[in-house]
Amino acid sequence: MAAYMIGVRPRARRSLWQLDPSAQKAIAQAIDGLATDPRPPDFLPLTGHRPYLRVRSGDYRVIYTADEAIPPVEAIDIPPLQAPDIKVPEINADGEQAERP
Repeated sequence: MAAYMIGVRPRARRSLWQLDPSAQKAIAQAIDGLATDPRPPDFLPLTGHRPYLRVRSGDYRVIYTADEAIPPVEAIDIPPLQAPDIKVPEINADGEQAERP
């Protein structure tokens, strides 16, 4: 199986740094695992936010994009499971991040 490059956006990096060390380690392992399998057995599409995917790590979700045609896998955010609102960038029809007015 091919190895994918992993990108971590600044928002996800900040979220990770704010967690306790054990949660950081578990989430980092989940993100690293996406390099070999961007769609692990426990991944789910992020409801209402195509093309984003999510994978659970303890009490947190790793929200990411993965496109086999265009690596890398990119971690977007790491909200807690109880987060009421998830903010992800909009993606246009070309698969690019949409410009905001």
